[in-house]
Amino acid sequence: MVTAGTRDSDVNWPDSRYCFIFNVPATSGTSLEKVTITPEANPEFISFLLDKTDAFQGTQNQRGAKLALGFMTQNPQSQSIIVTFAKPVPPGTTF
Repeated sequence: MVTAGTRDSDVNWPDSRYCFIFNVPATSGTSLEKVTITPEANPEFISFLLDKTDAFQGTQNQRGAKLALGFMTQNPQSQSIIVTFAKPVPPGTTF
């Protein structure tokens, strides 16, 4: 992962939007099929709106082509989110 953040910096802000920027190095030699995002331990369950999740090439301020998403799920114990891509993301891609 390159960066993670939100423009909504207030605590308990409803409908906060989070942005995670990843880079698949050109030298990796293999495409990326899925990512797992695990928040820091929190006594309260954070409910992410998986149906509002999207992915695209580029960065938050310079959006490129949309990436098709496959299966997404959230683990209730770890609160991890697993996002699987419909087509693996090739090396040399920032998304």
